[in-house]
Amino acid sequence: MLNSARLSDVFVKRVQPAWFRRISPARLFDVLQLWHERAGQRRHLAQLDDRMLRDIGVSHGEAHQESEKWFWQD
Repeated sequence: MLNSARLSDVFVKRVQPAWFRRISPARLFDVLQLWHERAGQRRHLAQLDDRMLRDIGVSHGEAHQESEKWFWQD
């Protein structure tokens, strides 16, 4: 059986991806803020009517495709 020190090492290495262990708190905050803004913009885009979409030069299909993306997708 694994001792508690080795068990915690296994947990950290398997559960947390490598990028998560290396990211600074400031960078993590920036990423979370970006994801929050992106989610809000996509929700807003999904609510625009055809006239508003024409004003910004985006088709209904393009708006739908963009608004269906997950917040972490670029």
